[in-house]
Amino acid sequence: MVGMNSLNRAHLLEHLAERLQRGGVSHPDVAAAVLAARGASRADMITYARRLRIRVEDLRAAEAGEVSIDDLPLRLRQAIEE
Repeated sequence: MVGMNSLNRAHLLEHLAERLQRGGVSHPDVAAAVLAARGASRADMITYARRLRIRVEDLRAAEAGEVSIDDLPLRLRQAIEE
């Protein structure tokens, strides 16, 4: 993520994942990474999905923690691994 060192990024992801887990999502680590990546891009959901050339529905499901890392669209997986 732009402008964020690896320690701050790790802390953010951990915090988000913990909150999502308490909320009962199935894949909190994935959801946290996707939410953080989109947040860093400063794009709304539709713009971010278009930028990655993925379906908005796939992005929405990933942000909701409904998708495992192995089932993410390739472009979205690549975006969260940057």
